[in-house]
Amino acid sequence: MRFCVIGDIHGRDSWKDLVEKNKDCHIIFLGDYCDPYDYDIDDSDALINLNSIINYKTSNPDNVTLIKGNHDVQYLYYPSYGSRERDKNEKLKETIKLFQKNKDLFQFAYQKDNHLFVHAGVSVHWFDEFQRLLDVFGLEKDKSNLAEVLNKMGDDEIGRETLMMVSSWRGGKCEIGGPLWTDIRELEEPLENIHQYTGHNIVQNIWTKGDKTSSITFCDVLSSRKKSFTISI
Repeated sequence: MRFCVIGDIHGRDSWKDLVEKNKDCHIIFLGDYCDPYDYDIDDSDALINLNSIINYKTSNPDNVTLIKGNHDVQYLYYPSYGSRERDKNEKLKETIKLFQKNKDLFQFAYQKDNHLFVHAGVSVHWFDEFQRLLDVFGLEKDKSNLAEVLNKMGDDEIGRETLMMVSSWRGGKCEIGGPLWTDIRELEEPLENIHQYTGHNIVQNIWTKGDKTSSITFCDVLSSRKKSFTISI
């Protein structure tokens, strides 16, 4: 099965060219659909683009996966989480309404075999620290259901707080960043026997660290949104 992995969107519509070129793939968006950073994109453009992505998902329910990013949960679970970007969004009410109306289309993680797709990444430190909590949510020893467990945690208030932890690397007060906020400096080593595909951390080019058994691929190429990553599993 072939996958096309698309990094953080932030209002851009270049994803349309990517999916057109990869019609034979299962498309995975790694999150952060709104809060544009480019001066030529405003909140109205981002809202229109989010609606287009949602329509694309509903038209292709089995071939498109929408991962939740840290910039998405602030709308999906409003007002529990927030940021300066959300608070200054001129289309705040409309964005909240659109996200919450379609909340069932989004998920925290997706997994195929030992390949895990999640917004910022599961660090070894976070995994070890919350091993018992992961076990409570039913994690198998081989991590074959890690995405399922992360999604269950996201449906639980305490579990979701754990996913949303922000470390000092990202201006937070936690010792460790959760899978929606993990900084690249917290991902020094891959999670054992898991190949991860992440956004969130801006890189100049898509690149992978690790080996044939464990790896992390960074896909948030902010400077070149026409880039995507394809893989056969």
